[in-house]
Amino acid sequence: MINASEIILKILKESAQVTLELSEMMIHSRSESYRLFRESLHGNSKGEKKGGVKPISKQNFYNLLNYLKREGFVHKDNKDNDSVWSITDLGIKKLERIRLRALNSKNNINYKVEKTDKSIIVAFDIPEKYGKHRAWLREVLGYLDFNMAQKSLWIGTSKIPEEFIFDLKNRGLVDHVDIFELGAKGTLQRMNLKEGATAK
Repeated sequence: MINASEIILKILKESAQVTLELSEMMIHSRSESYRLFRESLHGNSKGEKKGGVKPISKQNFYNLLNYLKREGFVHKDNKDNDSVWSITDLGIKKLERIRLRALNSKNNINYKVEKTDKSIIVAFDIPEKYGKHRAWLREVLGYLDFNMAQKSLWIGTSKIPEEFIFDLKNRGLVDHVDIFELGAKGTLQRMNLKEGATAK
């Protein structure tokens, strides 16, 4: 689950906010602004994406905001009898560290599973230095309903999500993974992962 400080930093990365607007997004779980922002991060109520953040109390919101200011992640300007909050360069770096930590977690799996009438084969030969990514890849393939024929050879009938290919690129795995589509006559068509093509 995403935490409240990350939500605040993400909001401020998009645009500076006055205190009232920011508190509306964070404190009132039923407010339209909070709902729309939450959906922009995690998908809508139909569950297109997983995740979420619980609303926090007004006191905890101000405590958190002051903590982020003390740590140098956000900056406050006084303008027209109001406080305008913005993210700092240090706050942007903090968000990047959070993103990389999530990327390296094998639990960061929330792809849409769609079936196809064709068989898809995923083969990989991942160097030992990428061991944690190998574990993540096997976790993903299981999530996508692929079956393990061998430890490094998996077969399934689910489409390969574009987001999955994007994550392979971010993890530096595209040169170590091959994905094939098995045709009706037994022919194999190799997916060009560097172009992000998706098996139909």
